[in-house]
Amino acid sequence: MKALSPLFLALLLIALSATTVASAGPSVLIGNSTVARVKALALDTALARGWTLIESTAERIIFETPLEQPASAGPPGAVPPETTHLRIRTDLEQLAAGTRVSIQAEERWWRGSVREWRADVTRLYHDNLQDALRSLQQRWQRYLQTSPTFPEAAVIEPGFSETPVGLWAYYAERYARAAGCMLDDQGATLVNSNRREELHRVFCTNQAPVMVRCNNQGCRRSR
Repeated sequence: MKALSPLFLALLLIALSATTVASAGPSVLIGNSTVARVKALALDTALARGWTLIESTAERIIFETPLEQPASAGPPGAVPPETTHLRIRTDLEQLAAGTRVSIQAEERWWRGSVREWRADVTRLYHDNLQDALRSLQQRWQRYLQTSPTFPEAAVIEPGFSETPVGLWAYYAERYARAAGCMLDDQGATLVNSNRREELHRVFCTNQAPVMVRCNNQGCRRSR
């Protein structure tokens, strides 16, 4: 039998690494919710924090962010590039009790080139992913507490001309971020609301909280 060259073996290892099936990631059940509602919340939260949207389908969202330091060891013998990219895949499944949200993480070296290499880093980022799911669940609970009687049919995704009560909190965060606020994990908390508008206090890591008033015409700073 003909011996395989070291170069061929190295290329084979890279190919196998690039096509490894992703491990199962952490998941959470967000009760009393629909996929459309949770997707809208996850989209706006991630975009407000500067993540790039790569793909959005009915039951899946993929975001990406650059990494200054590689998360994985990379292919054998390779010198790490200046920047690698972390992709987060979020899958949403509608269940009778609510929405099941599952997350997986993947690192990409030399993204978009013929050398592109991928590594499943779900286990490495498990705690961070679990924290993100917990935060999403807590935001959903705050939404239910502030809008317990809001009709199911009125909920729509961001980008439409009419925004339902409850989702305005995340537009308040977007407004504050555009004004220079670096969002704290606490994000926006509802101060008061009526059928016409909501007043939010948006917490920042680099300055005092920003008061933002939102209605279906948009958001503005409030004193």
